[in-house]
Amino acid sequence: MAAGRSISTLAEGRLLWRETATVTYLEPDGRTAGGHVLRAMPGVGGLTYDIQPDRPGSTPTRVPAGQIHPTAGTAYPSIDDLLAARAAAGVPLQPGEVLTAGGRQAQILAGPDGPVLAGHQPTPPPPAPPAAAIGM
Repeated sequence: MAAGRSISTLAEGRLLWRETATVTYLEPDGRTAGGHVLRAMPGVGGLTYDIQPDRPGSTPTRVPAGQIHPTAGTAYPSIDDLLAARAAAGVPLQPGEVLTAGGRQAQILAGPDGPVLAGHQPTPPPPAPPAAAIGM
């Protein structure tokens, strides 16, 4: 995914436009760099994040949470909305990944045919408004 790429989701029309979360992080040589969060992964001592650096031509790098400073975040109301945004942005799921949205968490496991979402129940659709509320 290109750094800073805006993504549009149509999940129930609730999300119209989002940016990927932006961060600064500490590189192995001690310099500070900017980038965009692709995913969260469990690591030794806590979460690590796959960051797409802002530098043109760079590849994602995995950074421990303690070496990251958020500069602009995103929040999705549900795992379903997050999955839709990720699909629209072309960010594939990876086994071991942790998804968090709307106060819920799900993990991605390795399945026989590729990554599988575990620990998640799809968000039920909102109830239909009463007939009187829609002018019937």
